[in-house]
Formats: sequence, C-alpha cells, structure tokens
Amino acid sequence: MLVVTGALSTPVVAQERGPAWTLGLSATVGEGWQMEGGEIGTVRNIALGPIRHISLTGRFGSFQDEGAAFFGGDGFIFGLALGLTTKPWQIFTVGAENNPLGVALDLTFEGAGYLANDSHFPQGNSWGSVSVLPGVRTVKTGDFCFSVMMGPTWFLGSETTLRTFLAFHIEVPIGRGPPAP
Repeated sequence: MLVVTGALSTPVVAQERGPAWTLGLSATVGEGWQMEGGEIGTVRNIALGPIRHISLTGRFGSFQDEGAAFFGGDGFIFGLALGLTTKPWQIFTVGAENNPLGVALDLTFEGAGYLANDSHFPQGNSWGSVSVLPGVRTVKTGDFCFSVMMGPTWFLGSETTLRTFLAFHIEVPIGRGPPAP
C-alpha cells in the first residue's frame, strides 16, 4: 500500500518551487561563543545535474556567549553566502488531494565569506566557510515554503575549525506580475 500511495501522490516535479525571496534565522550551535543572526536572500532555479536551485543570501548577526546568563552578545557579523541545492526528494504528502503539501529532503552545498568586528573566533575578523547542509522542506508550487537545514560547517582562515550550522528559512515566491497587453 505504501508503494501505491507514493505512486499516486503528486510528483515533486509538479510541486517544484520557483524563484523566491528567503527570510531566515541562522546560527552555529555548541558551547562558548557562537554566531547568531538573520538572513535575507533570493533563490533561483537552475538545471545543473542534480543541482536544481542556486541561492544568494546576506547574513547579519552577532557573537553570543552561550555560557552567559544575561547580555551575552558582542560584536557584529556580516556574511554573504552562495548555495547550491539538490532537487527535493519527497518523503510524504499531507493535506487534501486537490491541494497537497509535500514534505521533502534535500542537500545544500554552501560557501560563505564573513566580516566581523570584535570577533571571538580564532579566524579573526574575516574568514570563509564551506558547509554541507541536509534539509527538510515543504514543497508546494506558488506558495510559502519552510525549510530547516543543519550540518557541518568548516570555518577557514588563520585556523580551521568545525562547527554545526543550523538555519530556518521561509521562502516567499516572487510574483510574475500581470501579463503584458
């Protein structure tokens, strides 16, 4: 029955997301000083083998001392990230038959560059990062989408460190506007 249900559900291709704006929260997780902040960016469709989407995201935030009880923030961080995301692999569908919401898994490969003042990281005030971020997302054509990604991030600079990166995104589709007369 599970195979039949999967075969009869709306295919992911019919639910692929289009161009969108993204808003989100991102952070490294762990003890000591961590990055926490917001994101804003854009996602576009591409066809590059298994890669289906490209994103450009601006990040802004601060360093947070996870050991502090109060007022653990310090400094300012700005980053620019370029991500490549695979085609979503649908794991199940929920909702009405005429308006289904797919839940899918995908994988994002991301490279980012950061500038900071008063950095608490061993890389100093400027560094880069490379991330592999497995994600869970909702998939629905022309509607808001949500995603959560979490995975390893290597911070590269005067010293290389490995941290866990966590991001939550809301994607707002970009309207195409009325047709030309």
